[in-house]
Amino acid sequence: MWAVFLATLSVFALAVWFVPPVRSAADFFHFSGLRQNLASLVAANVTIGTGLAYLLVGGQQNGLSMLLAPAGVVAGYFLLEWFARRVVTPRVSASGNFFAGIKSGIEHARQGERSYFEWLVLLPLVGVFLMLFGYEIFVSSQLIAGLLGSPSLHGELAVAGALFVASLGLCSYGGVRAVFRTDVLQLIGIAAFIVVLGWAGHIHRSSPHLQQARAVEGVSAVVVVAAVAAVSTQIYSLINWFSVSNFETPAGPRRLLRTNALIVALVLAAITAIGATSGIDWSAGLSVSIEAAIASVANGNVALRSVCVIGATCIVLSTSDSLMISLAMFLHDSVMGHDSRDDEQSAEKVGRSRRIVLVMFLVAFSALAAMYYGRPSIFFLLLAIGGGASSFTPLILLVGYLDRRQALAAISPSTTAVFFAFFLGATASGIAASDLAPSLVPFISLAFFSASAVSAVLIAYRATRGP
Repeated sequence: MWAVFLATLSVFALAVWFVPPVRSAADFFHFSGLRQNLASLVAANVTIGTGLAYLLVGGQQNGLSMLLAPAGVVAGYFLLEWFARRVVTPRVSASGNFFAGIKSGIEHARQGERSYFEWLVLLPLVGVFLMLFGYEIFVSSQLIAGLLGSPSLHGELAVAGALFVASLGLCSYGGVRAVFRTDVLQLIGIAAFIVVLGWAGHIHRSSPHLQQARAVEGVSAVVVVAAVAAVSTQIYSLINWFSVSNFETPAGPRRLLRTNALIVALVLAAITAIGATSGIDWSAGLSVSIEAAIASVANGNVALRSVCVIGATCIVLSTSDSLMISLAMFLHDSVMGHDSRDDEQSAEKVGRSRRIVLVMFLVAFSALAAMYYGRPSIFFLLLAIGGGASSFTPLILLVGYLDRRQALAAISPSTTAVFFAFFLGATASGIAASDLAPSLVPFISLAFFSASAVSAVLIAYRATRGP
C-alpha cells in the first residue's frame, strides 16, 4: 500500500510539472476560469478532519439532526453570494481582495488613521487556518497510516512528512495553476472514496450503534452550534474569499458560490448520513473506525483498499493546497502591501511569493507538532477553533453594511480590538474546555458569537441613526 500512496503523490507531481511556468505574481495567485475555481472550491470543502471526522462523529452522536450542519453550509454560501454581489465585488475590483479593500476604505473614511484591520482580523484568521492545516495533516496521517497497514506513531509521522512535503512542493512550484490542475484529478479520488465509505456503512446497518443513533431525539446544543458555525464559516473562510478574488465582475462569484453550495451540501449530507445510519462506532477514532469499515468491504481486495488510499490522499492534498495558496495571497496583499494581480514578469516577485508560502508552511509545521504532542480530542477541538473564528463573522458583515451606508468611519481601531478580544476569549477558553470539559465547548462558542453579534448590531445602529 505504501507504493500506492507514493505513486499517488508522484502522479500529482507529474501533473504539476506540465503547468506553464510562473512568471509573475498574477500567474502565481490568480486564475479566473469558472470550472477550475469550482472544482478547486468543491474539493477544498471535502476534508478529512473538518469533513469526515467531524461529520461522521457528529452524525453518530446526534443522529440525522446533524444534517443541520450541511444545511448551514448552503445558507452560508448563499449569504456570502448576496454579500459578494452587494459589497465584495466592488472592493475586489478596486483593491484586489476584500480585506485589502476594507482596510483602505476604513483608513480613507477616518482620514488616514491606521485601521490595524489586517493585524487584528486578517492575521488571526490566517493563524486559525494554519492551525486547521496542521489539524488536517494530523487527522489525515492517522487515517492513511492505518490504511497503509502502519497504524503507529512512526507510520503517522512518515505519512505526515510525505503529505507536508508534497503540498509544499506543489504550492511553491506551480502556484494556483498547479493547485487547480491537481484538484480536478483529486475530485475523482474523493468521489470514489466516499462511495466505498457509504458501501461499508451500509454493510454495518445492523450494528447496535445504529440503534443508538436512531434513539437520538431533538436537536442538541452541539447541533445548533454546528449549524451556526457552518453558516459563519463561509463568511470568514479565506478560501472562499480567495475564490471570489479571482473574478472582477459579479457574474463569476454568483455562479461559483451558488453551484458550489449545492454540490458541497449534497456531499457533506451524504457523509453525515453515513455517520448517523451506518452503525459504525466512529468515535473510536477515525483511523480505527474507517479501517474496520474498509476491511469489511475490501476483505483482502487490494484494488478497493488502493482506492481508499488514493481517495484519502486526494482529500487532504486538495484542502491543504487550496488553503495555503489562499493564505499566501492575503499575506502578500493585505499585510505586506504587494499586488497579487501584478502581471509584470519578474523572477524576484515570484520568488517573494514562494518565500511567503514557505514561511507559512513552517508556521503550520509547529501547529502540527503541537497536535502530535498533545493528541487532542478531534470533534471538540474543531468546535473550539471554529468558535473563535466565528466571532469575526459579525464584524465582516458589519463592515460590509457600513461600507454600503458610507459609514466606515465607525470602525475605529478600538472597535476592531473588541472583536479581536471576542476571538481570543472564545479560542482560548474553547481549547481549554475541549480538554477539561468538552461538553462546555458549544456553549462557550455560542456565547462569544452572540456577544459579537450584539456588539455589531449596536455599532451599526449608532453609526447609521439620524441626528
